[in-house]
Amino acid sequence: MLDTISMANKLKGDYRMVFEKADMYDTIAGGEIEERDEKMMNLYDLLMQAQHEEKPIEKIVGNDIEEFCQDYFKQEEEKEKWYISIPKAIYGIMKVVIICTMIWLFPFDDMDLVLERKENISPYLAGILLGFGLAFISKYVLKKFIFKSKKIKPLLFDFIIILGFVVGVILSVQVSDLFRVEVSNKILILISGGYVAIYLMVRSIWRYVKFGTIRKESKEAAKHRKDEKRQMKLFNEEVSDDSTYKIMVNGMAKRYARLQRKKGMMFPEFAAKIRKEEKQTKKLNIIFLFFYVAIIVVPAVLEMINNNIFEGFILGLILAAVDIPIYRFFKKNGDKNCDIGVQIIEDCEKKGVDLIEYAKEWKED
Repeated sequence: MLDTISMANKLKGDYRMVFEKADMYDTIAGGEIEERDEKMMNLYDLLMQAQHEEKPIEKIVGNDIEEFCQDYFKQEEEKEKWYISIPKAIYGIMKVVIICTMIWLFPFDDMDLVLERKENISPYLAGILLGFGLAFISKYVLKKFIFKSKKIKPLLFDFIIILGFVVGVILSVQVSDLFRVEVSNKILILISGGYVAIYLMVRSIWRYVKFGTIRKESKEAAKHRKDEKRQMKLFNEEVSDDSTYKIMVNGMAKRYARLQRKKGMMFPEFAAKIRKEEKQTKKLNIIFLFFYVAIIVVPAVLEMINNNIFEGFILGLILAAVDIPIYRFFKKNGDKNCDIGVQIIEDCEKKGVDLIEYAKEWKED
């Protein structure tokens, strides 16, 4: 998936504004991620070239950005017909239902009793209504809001969507407690599992007729897509690093100016401080590693001792699935920021300038 936020940071003025609005419009439009990425990549290249040539933005998008986005993403929005998208959406819901039901089943010994037990399916129904409601709001409200507001940014836009989702979930839980619809676990498994099985069978037949394989695409197309994904990842890293570097240059320059003003700190002293902080971060990563291992292992072992070895093992897997990605995320970003900070200091030393002068050079660029 493209890092469109970092890409937008490389554009300026109206070029950036058009790219951000197109990105938000494309997010609402939905569709296959690969096709969306290709569209946004082509638009980015077009706007970057126009920015380099100082071509007026009106020459590219005309006088109406909304009309441009509608035309630009028209084929993508119309590609998946309702008779394909609706069964696909129901398939996603049924997968969640059967997974949740099976999770509730596995710890119990008396399986027959559990299968006959009735569960309140109101949360599932409320969730479906919430999904349709958010889809309606996105299509008929947020799309218009994007183009009426000039100041809204992608991060704020994403926050609004997440906030709407959270509020919707809270309301769904409240409603599901008031209006209970009870169905036995056996019926839930039969309906959800049956739908998933039928959908997969029909999809496999359709794919075999179209591609000659039950996979999503032919081997050649899959190989081509993997190559594109690899190139996209390299591009994301390059753009993200460049954007992060620029942000950190400005941030470190402000920090240096503040320390220089308050404590009279000179640049060599500040450079030594940054290098010291890098070493401290590396040591903290080791401490945090032991901490994350402990919060995975200790509860799992206690569960094995007090209750059941199998349940303790499952608990350990669940904790690992949650905690390991979190640790890797913070470690990766912490190491990256430290490395960039040291690189900025080294660039300043090579050029023989301090951070304030170096930041001015970046602003001029």
